[in-house]
Amino acid sequence: MSGLKRYFTDKISSDRAVLIGDNFNHAVNVMRIKEGEEAVLCDNSGWDYFCRAEKIGKREIEFAVLSRQKNAAEPCA
Repeated sequence: MSGLKRYFTDKISSDRAVLIGDNFNHAVNVMRIKEGEEAVLCDNSGWDYFCRAEKIGKREIEFAVLSRQKNAAEPCA
């Protein structure tokens, strides 16, 4: 799963994640993410969440969490 786009959010649960604010704007307007695309979401807890964009709204993207793994560069909380 290398080469996936990476975004930061604090809205991650075991099966869902939401991207809002500046990260949402960057994902939609700069990176042009589309529904169905996969990305890595991080929440500063030391975990990487591998997700798929399910719904792109006017102010948020809803993701399905597919899996997670420890980030080798950051300690896990």
